[in-house]
Amino acid sequence: YTNLFNHAIRKFNNGNYANLIIITSDVIMSKEAIEYTSNFANGELGKIGIWSLQTDKLSRDHSNPYDANKHNSYVTTCIEGFFQVMNKVVVKKHKCIPLEINKFGVCIDIYSAEISAQLNKYLVIDTHFNIHHPQEKGYDYNEAHNYDCQFFKWVIEQINQI
Repeated sequence: YTNLFNHAIRKFNNGNYANLIIITSDVIMSKEAIEYTSNFANGELGKIGIWSLQTDKLSRDHSNPYDANKHNSYVTTCIEGFFQVMNKVVVKKHKCIPLEINKFGVCIDIYSAEISAQLNKYLVIDTHFNIHHPQEKGYDYNEAHNYDCQFFKWVIEQINQI
């Protein structure tokens, strides 16, 4: 996942794009949700640093569990990394992540959220449509988290340079 993320950051920085839609895992979404996301991502995000659709109640989502009572977009403290629209000013502050400290892409969402916070941009969950993220993982959880200390040290170093 890290390599996919790094490639997206490099490609974005070498192009002329409005904002970055990044999907780093399996997600299932309706055609209407895809169109809605595309239209949103091509607009001006202003104070929004990172935006995502709400995940459904059967999804694997640690930070923003499904809430049937939420009917409007809301600001949150973290957005899962498997599906995001990133403001171009947030993307431009990302550095490519060394694979030797995080080859699985675990916690990249925290890195992106910290950049957004440093730039005084909001993290927003949009409840107009739901997406589904399967419960299964494509990697060994314990092996992936063996890199946490090295990765978080690297994140702190990068955030301190903003």
